[in-house]
Amino acid sequence: NIMKKFIVIMMLMAGIVGFSSCDSNEQHCGDGFNLCFDLDGTPVSVYAEWYEKDPDRFRIHWEHTQGTGNQKLEIDLHDLISVRNYTVNDTENDGTSKFLYHVNDGITPTRNYVGTSGNISISEFNANKITGHFSVSVIETNASTTHSITDGHFYAIPKE
Repeated sequence: NIMKKFIVIMMLMAGIVGFSSCDSNEQHCGDGFNLCFDLDGTPVSVYAEWYEKDPDRFRIHWEHTQGTGNQKLEIDLHDLISVRNYTVNDTENDGTSKFLYHVNDGITPTRNYVGTSGNISISEFNANKITGHFSVSVIETNASTTHSITDGHFYAIPKE
């Protein structure tokens, strides 16, 4: 499809998203990225940071705006961060997580991928950096279609 090729070329030229596959053996995403995943088999890599949103909610996030397009990724972890598993759902209970991947390239309709189930696992945490992996089932809210986020990794995400 010519339109898909055009969008991919534009995104690569703009540097919006890096298309390098995750390298789970080395626990990093390559090319200066620290968070990567596959969305239905398509690799996505970004450079994310984290911050304390509330005393019991921490957010891993990335955002990029260029021209009329913008993208963002948010992973909220509810409860104090520690080495543990967080269940993805739409509650804010301790030990749960929310996932959002928003894509608006300014050309095609906006897509919001919202986590409905899955797991986010923190394998390392200190006051400055978070490392872990994830897999999430998401619904694309505008089209009501389900998608899979697989092979998700984040490595040494710095505190904002």
